Amino acid sequence: MLKPALLAAIVLMASPVHAQDIVGLEDCSKARDTDKKIGCLQSNVAFLHALIRKNDAAAQAKLKETGAALTAANARLDDLRGDIDRLKQALADLAKKVPAK
Repeated sequence: MLKPALLAAIVLMASPVHAQDIVGLEDCSKARDTDKKIGCLQSNVAFLHALIRKNDAAAQAKLKETGAALTAANARLDDLRGDIDRLKQALADLAKKVPAK
């Protein structure tokens, strides 16, 4: 029973692993000229910086939106707590008016 699992593990370890491509990045290893490699790498760095800025802006917008929603929810919660306090007071007032048996 252990042998098939061991065999599968060995086969998986022996298979070559390919790096995952990132859409938009160039493969700079194919450039032969040093200037072209440097330009390619600089292009990749610029692309990644732009991607980071874009993702950061999206995350900040989502954080701001979530903060606004949280503020609105807290305001509604405070309103509901006030309603509960008023209902408790009204119930206490009614309890005082009803004669005890």
